[in-house]
Amino acid sequence: MRDRAQLARQGWTLAGLAGVAALIFAWMVIRPPARPVLVPPPPVPDPAEDLPLDRVSERARALFEAGHHQESIPYFRRLAHDLDHNWGAFYNYSAALHNAALETRIRLGRKDPAVRSSYERVRMEHQALGVLDLAERRAPKPHERGLVIDQRGQRLHIWGFPVDALRELERAQALEPGSRQFQADLDEALAIMREGHGEKP
Repeated sequence: MRDRAQLARQGWTLAGLAGVAALIFAWMVIRPPARPVLVPPPPVPDPAEDLPLDRVSERARALFEAGHHQESIPYFRRLAHDLDHNWGAFYNYSAALHNAALETRIRLGRKDPAVRSSYERVRMEHQALGVLDLAERRAPKPHERGLVIDQRGQRLHIWGFPVDALRELERAQALEPGSRQFQADLDEALAIMREGHGEKP
């Protein structure tokens, strides 16, 4: 199964995810905020604040494609803020947050998480899922809503929630039964679950 965020892709597995991160994430999912909100700007100058929107978009894309996901967040946040009714702006902003939570860097010859605190990584992913909810509300067509829901299912699987992931993938497939993409993602999730339970395909 592949991540189909418009600017980047993610695989199914997340190497080295600490058990404490999964527990914190589970607690956050069980106790969601009353309503999803945009991530507040950091207490440092926002590099995207005074740029024209076309430059913001160019910079966001360049950073994202270069794998500098943390650096891309202010630019995608600005796009979501200014293009409030555009589902794709929120979809991409969520992808930037998600990829930043998983981003790695080489330190002393070793690959480490770019965000070193497990709590901060989990908090960032929780925010990414909240922004994805906003994208779903703005998506005008079944296929676009399906893309958002499918993406949510993949992320829940990455973070160790296969049952919740399967439910979301089934929702996406139900929105567009003829979609090969959604059906393939659902089939792969089912196959992975069967393998985990020792079942034969």
